[in-house]
Amino acid sequence: MGRISRLAAQPPLKPNAAPATQLADEKLAPIFFNADFDAPLQTADMEEALDDDEADDTDHGKMRVDKWLWAARFFKTRSLAKAAIEGGKVHQQGERVKVSREITVGMELTIRQGLTEKTVTIKALSMQRGGAPIAQQLYEETPVSIAKRELIAAHRKLSNLARPDHRPSKHERQQIHRFQRQYDTPDSHNSHDEGY
Repeated sequence: MGRISRLAAQPPLKPNAAPATQLADEKLAPIFFNADFDAPLQTADMEEALDDDEADDTDHGKMRVDKWLWAARFFKTRSLAKAAIEGGKVHQQGERVKVSREITVGMELTIRQGLTEKTVTIKALSMQRGGAPIAQQLYEETPVSIAKRELIAAHRKLSNLARPDHRPSKHERQQIHRFQRQYDTPDSHNSHDEGY
């Protein structure tokens, strides 16, 4: 019997019949389905309800730090922001913050991302993640932080200049070994033999 004939052999569903995935426990069913049990709840309805709760937070001038870091484009996702906070990479007044920490306009945060560390003053709160120009309006980096980052970048650039730009060739390695043998002292080889 083919697939199409099996589907045709099934009786048609009644218009207001409960779906096959209806939970046995009637208490949990309204969470997943409308009262008529004819269609699952739309995700837009759930998101709208969540947005109403989140809008209440910004009306009072407070917001969770992980949401703000995501909206200000310091981290690509909220889970990355949460991991950074839990890893101790976000501080406020020298102390680690928790993920659920409420922040307000005017607070200073120190954020470490890789090798860079920024100290920023919060200028605005936003529940939506916008483009980079919009995100940069949410904070202002302190002048001390900018100077410190530039100094560290200059040191890093200088340390890279001391590093060769390529691996030594066979001929260059031979020259290095000759140079090392020429300036090696015989005492340096004997100290390993004595068991020290």
